[in-house]
Amino acid sequence: MATSPLTALADQGNRLEARFKQQLVDTRSADFSAVVADLRAWLDDCVAQGRFLPPGSTDRRALQGQVDYWTSRLRQVGQAFDELDRLAPFDPQAGHVLADELFPYHGLLAATATGKVFAGRDEQIQEYADHIGGDDKHPDGHAALLIQSESGGGKSSVAMAGVLPELQRRHPDWRVLPRVTPGTQPADTLREALGALLALAEVDARSVLAALRPGETLLVYIDQLEELLTMCTDVHQQEAFSDLLATLADAGVLRLVATMRVDHYERLAHSSACHRLYALLTRDGSVKTLPPMSLAQIRSVILRPADAIGLRFVPAAIVETLASETANAPSGLPLLQFALQRLWDERPRLGGLPDGPRLDMTTEASFKALPTLSTALGTVADRYFGEMEGQGLVDACR
Repeated sequence: MATSPLTALADQGNRLEARFKQQLVDTRSADFSAVVADLRAWLDDCVAQGRFLPPGSTDRRALQGQVDYWTSRLRQVGQAFDELDRLAPFDPQAGHVLADELFPYHGLLAATATGKVFAGRDEQIQEYADHIGGDDKHPDGHAALLIQSESGGGKSSVAMAGVLPELQRRHPDWRVLPRVTPGTQPADTLREALGALLALAEVDARSVLAALRPGETLLVYIDQLEELLTMCTDVHQQEAFSDLLATLADAGVLRLVATMRVDHYERLAHSSACHRLYALLTRDGSVKTLPPMSLAQIRSVILRPADAIGLRFVPAAIVETLASETANAPSGLPLLQFALQRLWDERPRLGGLPDGPRLDMTTEASFKALPTLSTALGTVADRYFGEMEGQGLVDACR
């Protein structure tokens, strides 16, 4: 992952401070002079970085604080660099090139463990991973976890980019079944996936149990569980799917994570074919309804991925507007992701050249091209969905 210029400056400053402290014992030594020379070059870089930092921004205040600290510290040892005591004036046209492939967000598709920053759901990820993976109160965890939310609420992203990686980090010895969606033939789909994982020609509960090592745990992730009832009309497939998972759970080898749209919960509750699966998913407080994001969480969704690659919002008020409109919009999170994609695509180009590489900033001009989060994205999203088909459309609508 790319390191932002400010992060690089901070890391370099920490290394220089350690060297500076080591050489203070002899301020006339060649080693001390070398550290001072490196500090001057570093201060030059800090001052120049001011061109990219808007007045009053947190980053500008923090960097100016570092410059103040070091010019004062160096003055105390007879090394005055007064010409380097102020950051360069902000230049709204200045920027660093930021490659298009560094796009830091997840877009309309559900987030996965891709290496991109997944932000805003730390509390829920910890809670859900504790529930199934164990905590101080329940060291062995529970057999199942059902994450439910409205359409576009982020349940699949929380599972795939948060809970599952955390469980695998805590329990690297668990056998993990790749993501399964029920589809029209849920039992066949599940058997096929288990057969591929465990090298089984015939799959039933007995063969799965025989294929697992003594004490081994099988982690299964079922995404879009509502498909069990919306896409499948075969009660025998529904019952076989339900019974296989419930039997493995009763044997103590299964840890099941599932996601489902909240408006299908009652259908599952009243399905006679799925009664064993429903019982498994609803015991031990295993149903977790993903809460709406707070403004602070939405800001984190915007800023943490941006900070990781050095993407700036100029002015910073863009972030507040995006966050507040997301909080107030139905299905706000997918709209936010699409807005961030559009703003990324419209970043200014180096030197204003039509074919120049794009810079590390989202500007007010590109933001104003999207009048509001909902109305501006309506036409664009309609065109986007119109161009999608098949599984891509299904995934985007999670």
